Amino acid sequence: HGMQNIGNTTFTWMNEIRPSVYRAAMKLLSLQKLCHMDVVFVRHITAALHSVGGAKQQQDVMMNKEEVTQTLNRMFHSVSQDVPGHVTMAAPEETCSLMLRLFDRSHSGCVSARSLQTALIALSADNLLLKFRGGWRSAGLLQNTRNISYICFTDA
Repeated sequence: HGMQNIGNTTFTWMNEIRPSVYRAAMKLLSLQKLCHMDVVFVRHITAALHSVGGAKQQQDVMMNKEEVTQTLNRMFHSVSQDVPGHVTMAAPEETCSLMLRLFDRSHSGCVSARSLQTALIALSADNLLLKFRGGWRSAGLLQNTRNISYICFTDA
């Protein structure tokens, strides 16, 4: 029991999955639904960030709360065109609030476009391959995902 054989390969490592992985997955799903990101795809995120120069720019840009909210408004407006009735009017403000809590450690009221992009892609409804192609290849991936990992792997 405990071991799964496929061909000549034994997958004993599958029995080593820790409850923290499931807890992290549930937290991500909860955040995804809280921020209405369960109907948002990478294409919506990229289009919204492209309008402020954050999606394809070599250098990162800092965005203030108003710019983040405007970007999220554009993103959710685009989603509402594809999936009518699934996004509330409060979605941009709720998502902006979460992004500032995650990435504005100095309380300056600003977040980097790259951090915003990484977090939104992490919470998007796309599969992992599309998320990777959609922007996780950026240089800031590891730095930005640490903030997301903190939320997922702590009991807070």
